[in-house]
Amino acid sequence: MEYLYVHKNLVPINCLLTVVLAIAYFLAGWLGLSFAIPPGYATAVWPPSGIALVGILWWGQRVWLGIWLGSFLVNVWGSLTTSQTEISVAGLAIAATIAFGSTLQALLGALLLKRWVGVDRLFERGGAILRFAMIEALSCLLASTWGVTSLCLAGAVDWTLYFDSWRTWWLGDLMGVVVITPVLLGWRALPHLPRQPWRIAETVGSTVLLVVISVLVFLGPLPLSENDAPLAFMPLPCLVWIAFRFQPGGVALAASFLSAIAVFATSHGTGPFVHQVATGESIFLLQTFTGLSTLTSLTLAAAVVGQKQAEEKLLKLNAELEQRVHERTAQLQELAQELEVQSLTDALTDLGNRRAFQRKLTEEVQRAVRYQMPLSLLLLDVDHFKTYNDAFGHSAGDAVLKELGLLLRQHSRTTDFPARYGGEEFALLLPHTDKAGALILAERIRQVVAATLWRYRAVTVSIGAMTLAKNMDSTVLIDQADRALYEAKRCGRNCVVSATE
Repeated sequence: MEYLYVHKNLVPINCLLTVVLAIAYFLAGWLGLSFAIPPGYATAVWPPSGIALVGILWWGQRVWLGIWLGSFLVNVWGSLTTSQTEISVAGLAIAATIAFGSTLQALLGALLLKRWVGVDRLFERGGAILRFAMIEALSCLLASTWGVTSLCLAGAVDWTLYFDSWRTWWLGDLMGVVVITPVLLGWRALPHLPRQPWRIAETVGSTVLLVVISVLVFLGPLPLSENDAPLAFMPLPCLVWIAFRFQPGGVALAASFLSAIAVFATSHGTGPFVHQVATGESIFLLQTFTGLSTLTSLTLAAAVVGQKQAEEKLLKLNAELEQRVHERTAQLQELAQELEVQSLTDALTDLGNRRAFQRKLTEEVQRAVRYQMPLSLLLLDVDHFKTYNDAFGHSAGDAVLKELGLLLRQHSRTTDFPARYGGEEFALLLPHTDKAGALILAERIRQVVAATLWRYRAVTVSIGAMTLAKNMDSTVLIDQADRALYEAKRCGRNCVVSATE
């Protein structure tokens, strides 16, 4: 039921689109024949070919009947206006045959374009525009060959004129596709009116200048000779400027203005292309000028758009790269800080290790000397630790060291710096502490250790204390504290000894 519902709603839509396409095809054909050179079938640009292609690209193959019907009607109307007699059954048959060829041409062109190039952003890529022109040049061979052959077989055209008629027909269809298709497909991309005053002036000025120069060249009052055909290229600098400054949709519209003025002027006997020996040669030059100017400006505009898109993409990639570099740098800095902390931290006790202690000692000695402040150092060693470790195992010894590190953190100030100096030996750096304060703190730590670590079979510590004296560096300070620690062990351990200068 759902399929039937959709199908019933699609039928009137398809009919409406078919009728719209037929009307558009007929009106464009009537306009093209109105500016034929001379009046008849010699048209330099055949707009219905572009309308037929765009109709298939927009609405699909379902509207093919609109192309056939529009082509049939315009051919019938063309026969009536050129012969001034009633059309015969043979004329209707010829019109139907030509319409069939035009329909096949549009279907073939749309099929090849979708399969080999694609329609999305077609005129924003220079390579795609050239492939588009090649594909349509190939597909336009169908209608021209089909139509001229039908006319020759019916006797409407002499076989001696086959090549000239075929060339005019083929180039007319191709120019219609090249000029009309970019305008219709790119209408959404037409440049909007800019807000900046200088951009408004540039948009209006470039368009007006293009139209004025084109009118002067093709419709101007100056008499032109056969050698003045190069004057037709005078509007091209304006077209190039527009290609550099605007989107392909605007360039296609500007190129269509130039082509319309050139076709109108030539069909009315003015412009640089009418002073040729043969009318066919005049049409050929006009078609060549129209095709080259349109394709060149579109390709240039696509190249500019591609360059801008590449620059925007490059800027975006650079921004993303800078962001990633910034994030990675931050991660590396955090990792470096973490590694620095790990390299300065003892893994067992979470105190500073010997390297961290040496760095801190150097800083505090320099600060104490510079500001004449007291600085003391305590060296602690666990008594009989080797015997304890051998008797109860390394895990028990590690537990003692962890507990001792925790006690040092708990019973020291925030300005003090406890560290594991090596093995069972610890150090406690005491800034802003004189000899008396150092001995008081050392004795308190000794008592706390003896009371707390009693459960570890009466573990005690020996402590050596030393206060920084005048003209003493960090090495001498450590040596004196180490001698005091040795003296404490020699005196029976579990005591505090202060070294003198």
